[in-house]
Amino acid sequence: ADGAAGVPGRVYSHYPPSPQLQQGRYSALFGFLPWSDAHGYYVGARRLAEQGTLDDRNQRRPLNAALLALRLGLTAFDLRAATVLQVLLLALCTFSASHALARGLGVWAGIGVTALILAFGRIYQPTTLTESLGISFGALSVSLLYRGIQDRNAALAAGGLGAMSLAMGARAGAVLAIPCLLVGLFLLKRVFEASRPKAFTVALVAAVLGVSWTLALNRLYGMKGGMAYSEFSYVTCGLAMGGSWVDAAQRYADELAVLPSERAKASFLYGQTFDLVRRDPRPLIRVLLRNEWLF
Repeated sequence: ADGAAGVPGRVYSHYPPSPQLQQGRYSALFGFLPWSDAHGYYVGARRLAEQGTLDDRNQRRPLNAALLALRLGLTAFDLRAATVLQVLLLALCTFSASHALARGLGVWAGIGVTALILAFGRIYQPTTLTESLGISFGALSVSLLYRGIQDRNAALAAGGLGAMSLAMGARAGAVLAIPCLLVGLFLLKRVFEASRPKAFTVALVAAVLGVSWTLALNRLYGMKGGMAYSEFSYVTCGLAMGGSWVDAAQRYADELAVLPSERAKASFLYGQTFDLVRRDPRPLIRVLLRNEWLF
């Protein structure tokens, strides 16, 4: 069974697979059966479609659960057909990005961006993980941003910021990219000229609307114990310790075990983070510098 699922990793090559490729195989046993984290997202989407509520886990990233529930509803809960719709979404967004760059920079730029997107996207397409939706919205963001800057169209550029915000809502990543892009749009004198304040305002509204989907879904369908992006508390606490989220989970395992909800656990870990940084910020600084160097 493990061999058919591609779990061992060395079945196809004498080179060990990347951690991302291993995660993709592990999360879609036999090519499509959700496992581990992917199973949690699938169960959460089923619950949303059937009961109209989000569990604590899926309140972290409710946009993924909502769109997976929609795809399952459209396909009569056929996971394979729902996965095909996921692949089609990535294909459309990738084509849009490729076409935009090929139009302005040449065909090889379009081929290059397609290769970059699919290099990551192909790993997660058989799964119900949040990465797939994040990559799709990210590709759409590239398309709209480039078209907006190339055509000096503030509305398209703002749509790109909105798509980037949706991508972060689906799968949080380099979240500082959004304010950096906002500042970049405002500084593009030769592109938007006198309309820079208007372009900045429209882009800011689009970015806020993109983020607000996560909060709105939790407000409509979430339970009181859940919290958006609550898993980030493990990351910040681990960094404050000079390590990773695993270190935080292990160090405070006993305290976390007795807390009643995801929100309570996140609040506890954020409190520990501030206390650790206040007492000694050096581990945080060291691990941030180390991670930046590795990046």
